[in-house]
Amino acid sequence: MISSRFTNKEILFLKGWLKGRNFNKALKAIHIAEKGHIGLKRKSGEPFISHPIRIANALVSLGVEDEKILVIAILHDILEDTDLTKEDLLKDFDEDIVEAVELLTKKENLSLEDYYTNIFFNPRACVVKIADRCHNVSTMYFFNEEKTRNYINETELYVIPLCSEVSNNYPYLSNYIYSMKYHIESILETTKHFLSDKK
Repeated sequence: MISSRFTNKEILFLKGWLKGRNFNKALKAIHIAEKGHIGLKRKSGEPFISHPIRIANALVSLGVEDEKILVIAILHDILEDTDLTKEDLLKDFDEDIVEAVELLTKKENLSLEDYYTNIFFNPRACVVKIADRCHNVSTMYFFNEEKTRNYINETELYVIPLCSEVSNNYPYLSNYIYSMKYHIESILETTKHFLSDKK
């Protein structure tokens, strides 16, 4: 199903939920992300901010109430896609949050295997990476066929095993991971079916 267009209601919901819990760091993260991602677009044409906001809202809907996970979700692309630096983030956020955001930032000189291995040792980063992949596989209809196949391959090679490893090693996260893994696998199987019909 093609997701509905992004609206400010999604940000307002998240801000209201965060205010109700006095999650002021997460509110600060939204402000920084909105400012940092301004003018950037997703392949769908939606504002880029829609991506971290939807990930955070999805985590809230799963019952995540760890403010640091939500902050990391909101900021997970900020170092990769904006001019903000690690030092900028450290002015407002704890070192463990910034470390997780840095782990989630893909670097040109780092192999995919090392990238996912590094993430594994940070449980909060794991949850956000899996939630990030949940949203991205939901929008693969904007990819060309080659990118879609590559994305499916990466997801099956690294993200699905990461889901299993996180559930086994961090059992307190397993309920969140199970739901997201099921979502990812369902979309992958459906997409592979349509791709096979193209041959």
